[in-house]
Amino acid sequence: MPSIPSTRIARIPPSYDRTFRKAIEAVTAQPQTSLEIVDHKLFDYLLYIAHDALTHRPVHSVPVRDCLKYIGGGYRLVDLEESLLRLGGVNVEIRYKDEGREHLAIVHFLSADLCRAENGELRYAFDPIMLTFLNQPNIYAAINLMHARSFRRIGAKRLYEHALLYVKRYHPVWKVSVGELRTMCEVGDTYARYNNFRQKVLEPAVAEVNQIAGFVLDFEPITSGDGSTISHIEFRPRLKTKEELDHLRPGIQLVGSRKVRDAKTADIFDGRSDEQRRGRFVLYAETRELAAILLEKYGVDRETIDFEEYQSLWEQSLVGGDPVRDPHNEFLLWLDVHMKKQHNPGLDRADGGIVARFIKKR
Repeated sequence: MPSIPSTRIARIPPSYDRTFRKAIEAVTAQPQTSLEIVDHKLFDYLLYIAHDALTHRPVHSVPVRDCLKYIGGGYRLVDLEESLLRLGGVNVEIRYKDEGREHLAIVHFLSADLCRAENGELRYAFDPIMLTFLNQPNIYAAINLMHARSFRRIGAKRLYEHALLYVKRYHPVWKVSVGELRTMCEVGDTYARYNNFRQKVLEPAVAEVNQIAGFVLDFEPITSGDGSTISHIEFRPRLKTKEELDHLRPGIQLVGSRKVRDAKTADIFDGRSDEQRRGRFVLYAETRELAAILLEKYGVDRETIDFEEYQSLWEQSLVGGDPVRDPHNEFLLWLDVHMKKQHNPGLDRADGGIVARFIKKR
């Protein structure tokens, strides 16, 4: 086989605490035959490895051993081969709009060349049409590798990704039909009655999301016109408070009791213990991602953002004020007001904390 240039990325730390952008088209893409949860995890891992070089190289490379280690749970070389066969063979539908016109793209996830040895290499390339969506997406989910690796249910992982598309918004709400939700969770006609679907699929998936993610996902059934049939589900994701996040520990398991957070234990989001952090509050990965998006709207280069400086300014504005109940949302509201003041000198006299809380109440 002729030599094709490929990317080779340094191995990432065992914590896998890295966040990458997954385009909305990849999040909403629908395989035409069922995949397994390990297939979804593998695709995410390979996308992360190639993410910084999507435009530079047609073929990417990663050690086979790293793939097996990331998936974990007794995942073997033969399992990796079967996952690649499914990802390379399944037809995937992507429905999207371009300039107001509806499109249907039929693609595969990727092509692969696997060395069948644990000390070998996996070389892979994304479908050319799929690549056009993956490269520098305008709308995306900020996927955390640690979170994605922890899911056990396909429905939970896909709900997690969809929720990340909305949790960035000030009014994060999305509604999906029960039929579309069945397709998303890849259960087909199983559990045809809604009550069975809710008990066996929806509630366990939402519970898994709420235990793993940095946000809480609430849902409410919506009835049809006659008021007797559940036709849609309305989801509302919200960022977790510091108290809720304090229950999470590195390597969290989905079974067993939760432990109180140790102030000396390094956090999976920034690698520091609570004792090492400045300030009264913790800015977690989801908060920083939302803040970066907001600052980019005001022309701030993401690479130059000093989150601790903004956090320090925010905490100074809180002196003498009311207790902070939701540090994540209140920080983002304050940051928006702070940047407005920077761009509008007439607002210099306004107190960012007071204005932010006023906006929030409205």
